[in-house]
Amino acid sequence: MSSSFPDSLDSLDNPSAGTLLNQPSLTHSQQHIDANDAIEAIQARLGIEGSTNVNSIEYRLNAVETISGSNTVVQDTSTNWYNENPILAATQIGIETDTLKIKIGTGATWNDIGYATVTPSSLDNSLGDYLPITARGTQGGVASLDSSGLIIDSEIPSSITRDTELSSHANDTTNIHGIADTSALATTSDISTHNSDTTNVHGIADTAALATTSDITTHNNDTTSVHGIADTSLLITTAGGSIENLTITGNLTVSGSTTTVDTTNLDVTDSLIYLASEQFDTDVLDIGIFAAYGDIQAGHHHTGLVRDASDSKWKLISNAAEPDGNVIDFTGVTYDTLVVGGLQVGDVSNTEVGYLNGVTSGIQTQLDSKLNSLIQFNQQSSGYTLQLSDKDKIVEMSGGGTLTIPAEASVNFPIGSSIEILQTGSSQVTIAGSGFTPNGTPGLKLRAQWSSASLVKRGSDLWIVSGDLSA
Repeated sequence: MSSSFPDSLDSLDNPSAGTLLNQPSLTHSQQHIDANDAIEAIQARLGIEGSTNVNSIEYRLNAVETISGSNTVVQDTSTNWYNENPILAATQIGIETDTLKIKIGTGATWNDIGYATVTPSSLDNSLGDYLPITARGTQGGVASLDSSGLIIDSEIPSSITRDTELSSHANDTTNIHGIADTSALATTSDISTHNSDTTNVHGIADTAALATTSDITTHNNDTTSVHGIADTSLLITTAGGSIENLTITGNLTVSGSTTTVDTTNLDVTDSLIYLASEQFDTDVLDIGIFAAYGDIQAGHHHTGLVRDASDSKWKLISNAAEPDGNVIDFTGVTYDTLVVGGLQVGDVSNTEVGYLNGVTSGIQTQLDSKLNSLIQFNQQSSGYTLQLSDKDKIVEMSGGGTLTIPAEASVNFPIGSSIEILQTGSSQVTIAGSGFTPNGTPGLKLRAQWSSASLVKRGSDLWIVSGDLSA
């Protein structure tokens, strides 16, 4: 039977001393089932440690402890809290004894709960921004204020008297900021600007040599006696200038649309010149080395080795126009000859294709001499139509039938093509054309087994058949 606990008590049948082990009304296995059901019902009612079942005794005891204050506050070091990571019941307070930080339980583990914060409108989330009351009016602390918001007299140093501060230094000449005699200082009524004053300014006996605002406004046109430099003619002014023998030991960054280097010799230590370094995920710039040539009478032309971004090909050109930014106009340019060692690459004519310098025979003749001279076979049974790949082969027919030469419109054999036909069986082979009749005598049949014939194309749909034939 299933347990009826806790709604009502179970009524468990107990066997007597004379009850048989397998008595039908109360079997041995049923007794165990009844006992197990009752035990499980009791365990569910009691509840496990930290049970969240609201009907368990464990859950209800925790609620009573929370409401009564029993075991509400627990404390330990921050390290132990973190390592043990216990469950903090709802409204239960945990304190870190070494940091004095607190957490208020929610039924989750310690590490999953945030620290409690103070949130009244007059406070921030951290008490570190506030001073304790004991620091008020003490050395290193803060001053106390009276009802008017002023520092109380007892906390003002004796050397300072209230309401005796200076309002202006214009007419005061003694004991200002610890200076015994300030009569030599310029007051607001004595001097407002140094433009017209040449004596006794800041302790300088004669300031006639000083530049005033009416004497010099810029160094652009001044070349002598500027800042103690005897001759400043070599200095660069804002209007421009030149520098002789300048050495820069650090990195040099030049910004602008055009950089001109006017030099006889350009000596670059680096072995690699890096161009178009800012062109990342695009390929739109022409890249290369471009130069100018020509004279006044012949006109200004340009030559260079350039990678054309439009087709990604390197081109050696001349007679080109002035580049437009990073774009080369390849219209009407001359493609130059490139000489590499003993090889000269330029325009190649039909004659040069046939005979290159130092070659004693035509290229096609040499290629033909390299062809495989061994005869290849194509073995068929019967009823076969020739293919272009059968050129220069022996086609074997083992089962007789018709060997068909295709029409010109179907398979275009070159004029002069030749094919051998061999009858390897006893059945006779007949040679025919598709839409035309080949020329042969005395007929177009192979005479017997091992007879052969040669097929040669002499024109469009014109084939000659010669060999061991019969009518």
